[in-house]
Amino acid sequence: MDYVTEPRRLRRRRRPAPLLLLILAAVVVMGLLAAVVLSLRDRRSQPEPEADPHAGQVYVNDGANMVWLTPHEGFPVSALPQEDFRRDENEDGTPGQRVRYIGADYATRWGVDVSNYQGTIDWAALKQQGVEFAYLRIGLRGYGEAGTLYPDRSFVRYYEGAQAAGIDVGVYMFSQAATPLEAAEEALYVQQLLDGRELQLPVYYDWEPVLQEDSRTLNSSRLLLTAQARVFCELIEKSGYDAGVYMNRQQGYYRYDLKTLSPYKLWIADYGDWPDFYYRFDVWQYAADGRLDGVKRSGVVLDEAEVIEAWEHGEDKKYIPIRMRYGKPTPDSLMTAERLGLLSRHIGKTLTDMARQLNSGSIAADPYYRSQQENACLNCDYFDACHFSQGENGESCRFQQKIPADKVIEMMEGEDGNG
Repeated sequence: MDYVTEPRRLRRRRRPAPLLLLILAAVVVMGLLAAVVLSLRDRRSQPEPEADPHAGQVYVNDGANMVWLTPHEGFPVSALPQEDFRRDENEDGTPGQRVRYIGADYATRWGVDVSNYQGTIDWAALKQQGVEFAYLRIGLRGYGEAGTLYPDRSFVRYYEGAQAAGIDVGVYMFSQAATPLEAAEEALYVQQLLDGRELQLPVYYDWEPVLQEDSRTLNSSRLLLTAQARVFCELIEKSGYDAGVYMNRQQGYYRYDLKTLSPYKLWIADYGDWPDFYYRFDVWQYAADGRLDGVKRSGVVLDEAEVIEAWEHGEDKKYIPIRMRYGKPTPDSLMTAERLGLLSRHIGKTLTDMARQLNSGSIAADPYYRSQQENACLNCDYFDACHFSQGENGESCRFQQKIPADKVIEMMEGEDGNG
């Protein structure tokens, strides 16, 4: 029996009805729209990335807080890591006076800045302790309304002593200028006081804020301060000296336009064990309380240990303006309450006598002199108008003798009714 396959007739497919096609198309389109909508919703559900509020800024210590600052354009930055600095240790393990740069990129020197407040200085002793340079205050302007210019009484003596000891010298002018014209006046005053003296280091403009009600510079703006510093430096350089600007961190960040001052040297006061200042500098002042053998301070305090300890804690008195030896005040630096009262009455009597003489018409100049570099005329507001001349018109200077402290007390006791 043969198996035979019977061919079957093929059926034709029927086309879907037009309505069905429309439904299918609608479903497809709706699906696409849903996909688009879902995609859009998905994008919108993701928050846009927030802009960095500190873009282009740096995080620095301004001397009071850590803050974000926008850097000055066109002024080079410092690249000194903390590990490149090391403070010496004393024999007992306590921190020493000197901070040293131990990196390999720069050559450094160690020095001091001094003014008349430091008293008598043995410059040879400072040289033996490693001091290689010194910045001397040459003059200052008063912060009151008059803004009188004064020389530093010890400048000439300090200059001669430092140069004789082989210590390089630069100077600074303590400014309270309120206008660029006054800054120019200060620059000319510095030139007058230098009187052609040679300097190995720059002349620095040292403007500092005085936060008192009668201060003449309370409202000085950044634009004004920058203009004053620039005028001062320009005139100093025209006279043949190098020039620079002294400032602390806050002044560098907020009070000066450093780009404008970029042609000049920068002395930064930034106290600590390494210079945590963002910008390039030439001089780093790392302490205001340094003490070296050879600097002799003078003054007297009440001879009561509790008072001295309350004034300044610790064995090594750094700020009290008296002579110290082995961590204790020297005997000539101490006075009893009775003797301090005696001194106060003597000063009051002297001022009263001066007032009576002036009131009676006695105005002849008879200033006290220790030397041509140390005399009352140097601190007199009327020096330029006085034209004092020794031996003329009945004018004469009175040379002050050095008298031991005990003898001075005896003389005051002899004139004091309560002595």
